Amino acid sequence: MLVIKDQEYFDQVCRFAAMKGAQYSEWLWEQLWYLHTYADHLPGEEDRDVGAPPMLHAPRPYDEWCQKKMVVNLTRDSAPASFSFVIATVGGDYWFNGGLIYHGDQTGWIMRDGHVIGPDEHQPTFSVRIGQADSPWSIHT
Repeated sequence: MLVIKDQEYFDQVCRFAAMKGAQYSEWLWEQLWYLHTYADHLPGEEDRDVGAPPMLHAPRPYDEWCQKKMVVNLTRDSAPASFSFVIATVGGDYWFNGGLIYHGDQTGWIMRDGHVIGPDEHQPTFSVRIGQADSPWSIHT
């Protein structure tokens, strides 16, 4: 179960993804959905229809069938358009933490001080991604 700890920041990242285009929103929601369902997999879930239309937001029926074994606390990360997360049991026992880090073009991202990142600027992500990936967002642990 995904718990958003900073709704304003979450909305900012979603708006940024939408500004970049529909594919960016889809990539972001695919990673959020993965975190949302992590460790709460149900029998047969691996057979999910991969040919389904792009997901622009989390499906509503999730709460109806989620086992809710784990809680993913999603917070702001220091990297632009990125999140930190802590995964714990529903009882509050720590399991592990990581980040959902954005590695793409940061043009248009609004920093905390109000500065808008220009096309020739780049803020550090403090993480490394090896190999080619389709999505600019990747999960690091």
